Amino acid sequence: MPLITWTPAYSVGHPDLDQDHQNLVDLLNMLHEAWESGEDLAVRLGIVDELLMYTDYHFRREEGLLAEHGYPRLADQQAAHAALRQSVEDFRSRHLSHPDTALTAEIETFLKTWMMSHILEEDLQYRSLFAD
Repeated sequence: MPLITWTPAYSVGHPDLDQDHQNLVDLLNMLHEAWESGEDLAVRLGIVDELLMYTDYHFRREEGLLAEHGYPRLADQQAAHAALRQSVEDFRSRHLSHPDTALTAEIETFLKTWMMSHILEEDLQYRSLFAD
């Protein structure tokens, strides 16, 4: 069972950003499945690394589009993105030092909560920028 199921309610009104968010959800679900199925540390870390790379790509794209549209809360978005990136890197470092299942569950819960609250509370605020 997936950790997160994407629904149209999560749409921010821009097809590229919606696809990015769906891809991030897919990566979180892959991490969840790897953890649930007992995949080894290298597999889990590979997924976290892919998640970090894709997150960086998405943040650059999202921030660029928001800047182009003169989004007044861009600095808030950038700060939230930087905080998430640092938190994921911290989790990854701790996971390398102590690769136990509790830490995997911790990062999974953190990412699910952060992603869903960020999309639903922050990202949906810019939906009107992309309205037709």
